Amino acid sequence: MAIDERFTMYAAAFEEAFANDDWSKVGTFFADDAVYETVGPPPFGQRAQGRAAVLAHFKASLDGFDRLFDTREVTMVGAPVVTGNTLRFRWLETLRAKGLPELRLEGEEIARFAGDAIAHLEDRFSAETAAQVQSYVAAHGAALTGRAR
Repeated sequence: MAIDERFTMYAAAFEEAFANDDWSKVGTFFADDAVYETVGPPPFGQRAQGRAAVLAHFKASLDGFDRLFDTREVTMVGAPVVTGNTLRFRWLETLRAKGLPELRLEGEEIARFAGDAIAHLEDRFSAETAAQVQSYVAAHGAALTGRAR
Protein backbone atom coordinates (compact mmCIF):
# COMPACT_ATOMS: atom_id res chain seq x y z
CA MET A 1 0.00 0.00 0.00
CA ALA A 2 1.27 3.48 -0.82
CA ILE A 3 2.35 5.46 2.25
CA ASP A 4 0.01 8.36 1.46
CA GLU A 5 -2.93 5.92 1.57
CA ARG A 6 -1.64 4.36 4.77
CA PHE A 7 -1.17 7.81 6.34
CA THR A 8 -4.72 8.81 5.38
CA MET A 9 -5.98 5.71 7.19
CA TYR A 10 -3.84 6.59 10.22
CA ALA A 11 -5.14 10.17 10.28
CA ALA A 12 -8.75 8.95 10.21
CA ALA A 13 -8.02 6.50 13.06
CA PHE A 14 -6.37 9.32 15.03
CA GLU A 15 -9.43 11.57 14.71
CA GLU A 16 -11.68 8.66 15.68
CA ALA A 17 -9.50 8.04 18.75
CA PHE A 18 -9.72 11.73 19.65
CA ALA A 19 -13.52 11.42 19.54
CA ASN A 20 -13.86 8.13 21.45
CA ASP A 21 -10.60 7.99 23.45
CA ASP A 22 -9.85 4.46 22.25
CA TRP A 23 -6.26 4.47 20.97
CA SER A 24 -5.97 0.77 20.14
CA LYS A 25 -6.66 1.22 16.41
CA VAL A 26 -4.07 4.02 16.19
CA GLY A 27 -1.42 1.72 17.62
CA THR A 28 -1.71 -0.60 14.62
CA PHE A 29 -0.15 2.08 12.42
CA PHE A 30 3.10 2.34 14.41
CA ALA A 31 6.21 0.19 14.56
CA ASP A 32 6.98 -1.35 17.96
CA ASP A 33 9.94 1.02 18.40
CA ALA A 34 8.30 4.07 16.79
CA VAL A 35 9.35 7.57 17.78
CA TYR A 36 7.12 10.64 18.01
CA GLU A 37 8.66 14.08 18.45
CA THR A 38 7.45 17.63 18.63
CA VAL A 39 10.16 19.95 17.41
CA GLY A 40 10.16 23.63 18.31
CA PRO A 41 10.58 26.03 21.20
CA PRO A 42 8.63 25.43 24.45
CA PRO A 43 5.93 24.33 24.97
CA PHE A 44 7.04 21.96 22.20
CA GLY A 45 10.11 19.75 22.23
CA GLN A 46 8.87 16.41 23.56
CA ARG A 47 9.85 12.90 22.48
CA ALA A 48 8.23 9.51 23.02
CA GLN A 49 9.75 6.21 21.95
CA GLY A 50 7.94 2.90 21.59
CA ARG A 51 4.37 2.34 20.44
CA ALA A 52 2.87 2.42 23.95
CA ALA A 53 4.77 5.61 24.85
CA VAL A 54 3.69 7.30 21.62
CA LEU A 55 0.03 6.48 22.27
CA ALA A 56 0.30 7.63 25.89
CA HIS A 57 1.88 10.88 24.72
CA PHE A 58 -0.94 11.50 22.22
CA LYS A 59 -3.57 10.94 24.91
CA ALA A 60 -1.81 13.09 27.52
CA SER A 61 -1.20 15.92 25.06
CA LEU A 62 -4.80 15.95 23.83
CA ASP A 63 -6.24 15.60 27.35
CA GLY A 64 -4.01 18.38 28.63
CA PHE A 65 -4.71 20.89 25.86
CA ASP A 66 -6.95 20.12 22.87
CA ARG A 67 -9.76 18.67 25.00
CA LEU A 68 -9.93 21.89 26.99
CA PHE A 69 -11.59 23.43 23.94
CA ASP A 70 -15.12 22.81 22.69
CA THR A 71 -14.08 22.07 19.13
CA ARG A 72 -10.94 21.04 17.29
CA GLU A 73 -10.58 21.22 13.53
CA VAL A 74 -7.48 20.04 11.69
CA THR A 75 -6.99 20.69 7.98
CA MET A 76 -4.17 19.87 5.63
CA VAL A 77 -2.61 22.87 3.91
CA GLY A 78 -1.72 21.89 0.38
CA ALA A 79 -0.98 18.38 -0.78
CA PRO A 80 1.33 15.96 1.02
CA VAL A 81 4.74 15.37 -0.53
CA VAL A 82 6.05 11.81 -0.65
CA THR A 83 9.75 11.17 -1.11
CA GLY A 84 10.76 7.55 -0.81
CA ASN A 85 9.48 6.29 2.56
CA THR A 86 8.73 9.79 3.92
CA LEU A 87 5.53 11.83 3.75
CA ARG A 88 5.39 15.49 4.77
CA PHE A 89 2.67 18.10 4.80
CA ARG A 90 1.65 21.36 6.45
CA TRP A 91 -1.44 21.54 8.63
CA LEU A 92 -3.63 24.04 10.44
CA GLU A 93 -5.45 23.31 13.69
CA THR A 94 -8.22 25.58 14.90
CA LEU A 95 -9.34 25.28 18.54
CA ARG A 96 -12.47 27.01 19.82
CA ALA A 97 -13.93 27.45 23.30
CA LYS A 98 -17.11 29.34 24.07
CA GLY A 99 -16.39 32.87 25.21
CA LEU A 100 -12.73 32.79 24.13
CA PRO A 101 -10.97 33.77 20.92
CA GLU A 102 -10.08 30.89 18.63
CA LEU A 103 -6.55 29.58 18.60
CA ARG A 104 -5.00 28.66 15.24
CA LEU A 105 -1.83 26.59 15.20
CA GLU A 106 0.24 25.82 12.15
CA GLY A 107 2.77 23.07 11.80
CA GLU A 108 4.47 20.58 9.58
CA GLU A 109 4.18 16.83 10.02
CA ILE A 110 6.77 14.39 8.74
CA ALA A 111 6.11 10.65 8.79
CA ARG A 112 8.83 8.14 7.96
CA PHE A 113 7.61 4.63 7.26
CA ALA A 114 9.20 1.21 7.60
CA GLY A 115 6.97 -0.84 5.32
CA ASP A 116 3.36 -0.09 6.32
CA ALA A 117 4.30 1.10 9.82
CA ILE A 118 5.15 4.61 10.93
CA ALA A 119 8.68 4.41 12.34
CA HIS A 120 9.17 8.10 13.07
CA LEU A 121 6.54 10.84 13.30
CA GLU A 122 7.49 14.44 13.84
CA ASP A 123 5.46 17.62 14.27
CA ARG A 124 7.46 20.80 13.69
CA PHE A 125 6.42 24.16 15.12
CA SER A 126 7.84 27.60 14.42
CA ALA A 127 8.97 30.01 17.11
CA GLU A 128 5.99 32.17 16.14
CA THR A 129 3.54 29.31 16.80
CA ALA A 130 5.20 28.51 20.13
CA ALA A 131 4.97 32.17 21.19
CA GLN A 132 1.34 32.26 20.07
CA VAL A 133 0.48 29.24 22.26
CA GLN A 134 2.33 30.68 25.26
CA SER A 135 0.57 34.03 24.85
CA TYR A 136 -2.84 32.37 24.50
CA VAL A 137 -2.32 30.23 27.61
CA ALA A 138 -1.10 33.24 29.59
CA ALA A 139 -4.19 35.22 28.62
CA HIS A 140 -6.83 32.47 28.68
CA GLY A 141 -5.39 29.47 30.50
CA ALA A 142 -7.39 30.11 33.67
CA ALA A 143 -10.65 30.10 31.66
CA LEU A 144 -9.68 26.78 30.09
CA THR A 145 -8.86 25.07 33.38
CA GLY A 146 -11.40 22.42 34.31
CA ARG A 147 -12.97 22.36 30.84
CA ALA A 148 -11.68 18.90 29.86
CA ARG A 149 -14.36 16.84 28.17
